[in-house]
Amino acid sequence: MKYLFYAIVCASTFLLSISVWSQSDVKEPNKESKLDKQAPEISSKKSKPQFLSLGYFGNGVTQPGAAIGYEIPILYKFYGEKKDNGRIRRINKSLSFFPRAGFFSHPKNQTAFLFSAQVGIKMQLKRGFFFDTYLGPGYMLSLLAGETYTLNDQNQLVNLGKTNQSFYTIHYSNSIGFDLWNYSEKPLGFYLKHSLFYQAPINVSYIMNWAIEFGVIYHFKTRR
Repeated sequence: MKYLFYAIVCASTFLLSISVWSQSDVKEPNKESKLDKQAPEISSKKSKPQFLSLGYFGNGVTQPGAAIGYEIPILYKFYGEKKDNGRIRRINKSLSFFPRAGFFSHPKNQTAFLFSAQVGIKMQLKRGFFFDTYLGPGYMLSLLAGETYTLNDQNQLVNLGKTNQSFYTIHYSNSIGFDLWNYSEKPLGFYLKHSLFYQAPINVSYIMNWAIEFGVIYHFKTRR
C-alpha cells in the first residue's frame, strides 16, 4: 500500500510540475513585468544549453556510488536577462531528455549498475537557483557478491558460482541547485538530488529504493 502511495505522490508531483511549466508563460493583458521591460524575450535561435552532471550517488545514502547524466533540452524557453549591479541574470525553463548511468556498492551483497532514460522539466530563477523533476524507465544489472546456490529437482543445493541478476526499473527524481552562470558566467553549477526507483521483478514482487545524490554540472553550450 505504501508503494502505491509513493507512486501517486511521484506522479502527482511530476504532472503538477509540467502544468506549472506550461502555464508560466500566461500573462495578464496589458501588463509587463520588470524583466520584460529591461530585456525582451530571447528568440528561439539562441543556442540551447546542454549539461553534464557528475556526482556522488548513495543508495539509501550509505551504499556509495557515482552517477553521470547528460541533459539535452527538447524545448527551451529563455525569458530574458537584466543587469543588476553588473551581474547578469537569466530566467529559463526547459523540457529535457536526460539519459543517465551510475552504480552503487552494497558491501558483501552486490554491486549494481543503473541505466535510465528520463524526461522532465527544469526551471531556473533569476538569482541562479533551479529545480527540476524527471521520470523515466531504466535497467539495473546486479553483480552478486560471493557464490550463489539453488535447489535442484532432488532438493539438493547446487553451487552456481558468482552470478548476476537483471531488473527493470522506473526512476523518479527531484533536485535543487545553484547555477553560477547568472553571476560569474562560469559554466558550472551544483545540485542536490533525491531519487526513487522501483526495481522488479523481485521474486514475484518489486521493491522501492531511494537515493541521495549531489555533485556538479557543467555547461557544454552557453546561453548567448
